[in-house]
Amino acid sequence: MKAGFDAVLFKPVALTQIKATFESVVPVLSPADFSPGHVAQRSSPGAEQLLPIDEARRIRSERTSRILTEAECQAAICAGFVRFQADYLGWRSERIRAHFIKDLLVIRVQGGLTLAECHLAKASTPESGRDLIKQFRKQLLEVARPILESMVYEVTGVKPQSMHHDISTVTGEEIVVFRLAEPPRFEYDPGAR
Repeated sequence: MKAGFDAVLFKPVALTQIKATFESVVPVLSPADFSPGHVAQRSSPGAEQLLPIDEARRIRSERTSRILTEAECQAAICAGFVRFQADYLGWRSERIRAHFIKDLLVIRVQGGLTLAECHLAKASTPESGRDLIKQFRKQLLEVARPILESMVYEVTGVKPQSMHHDISTVTGEEIVVFRLAEPPRFEYDPGAR
């Protein structure tokens, strides 16, 4: 008896299905086609300000309050996510923004689909391509969750309670949301709007 949710629920994907989908979309390349340090290059992150984690640590240690401004936290989160993408995933997005909304941290990534994922999303059966991309990205972030949570904790000083993720295969926009244990405290910034 079917429950009626077959089109909604994710079904486990067999390795043969993944290989068949990739082979139908992307030509097979030999290892000789890639240079040893090959990483997909993307454009610069745009107008966002990036604050390396080491610099955020230095600023925090110099302040008596030991906390960062909201803009510094946002910049450090963006820089940490850029570094995570480059070091852990091997690619870089076009634009990354971080926003704090009470006890939520929303990271918005634009231009996050790789070329292979774009082709996969346009495959003969877009639903299966979309599901593969979403399942693949979800698994990647779940495996890397401790890395991301420690980065968020180091920058905000507040432990993340949960992490949620989604990606649009149409626009290439990706959203990562952390629910924090409490709203983070920020240093007063007289120059902020």
